[in-house]
Amino acid sequence: IVVVNTGVNNPAKGLKALAQALSQRGLVRNLQQILTARVPIIKFELIDSGLAFDVAWEVRSGPQGAGVVKQLLAQWPVMKPLVLVLKVFLTQRELNEVYAGGIGSYSLIIMVAAFLQLHTSRRPSDSSAAPAAGGGGSKKRSRGRASGDVACALESNVGLLLLDFFRCVCASLSVFPWFWRSLDAVAFPSVVARQPMVVAVSAVASRSTI
Repeated sequence: IVVVNTGVNNPAKGLKALAQALSQRGLVRNLQQILTARVPIIKFELIDSGLAFDVAWEVRSGPQGAGVVKQLLAQWPVMKPLVLVLKVFLTQRELNEVYAGGIGSYSLIIMVAAFLQLHTSRRPSDSSAAPAAGGGGSKKRSRGRASGDVACALESNVGLLLLDFFRCVCASLSVFPWFWRSLDAVAFPSVVARQPMVVAVSAVASRSTI
């Protein structure tokens, strides 16, 4: 949540006042004031529903980022289940808090969007490749490719996309080599252009406020 048009241009002052008002009314629990971060926020859970919120003060990029997220979700419907699973994955490992060095929601959405754009299922297959002599070779899964298309249909299997996402991001960062050996045994194809995506997403994440 971003509070705007308050007339109070001091984020720390505004957030302190908001935190005090919420506490006095007994509406929240686990209230945290993170006022020394580059983008100050307060965090809390509503007592009635248990829903967790992060609140920033007069951060104009917040509503703009929400518009970008809506556009990406409309363009890539499969992004929603992928992001939700990844958010749970990060939360379980305490890697979801930006102020603590984790990955925020906006950065994660940009990562998933870049991954989907570069996924191998969207690349046209090589129609010039000759079939193996005798036709006895094993058949490979086309994964949605169509020869001659500029951009083919994206792989529809969310489970495969999730595994390919882990392969793309973590393999490009050279972590969890045992995980990739296990994936290689299943012979799932990985995405292309890994390093450029990670470099671009790192630049976005360094400026992320949500």
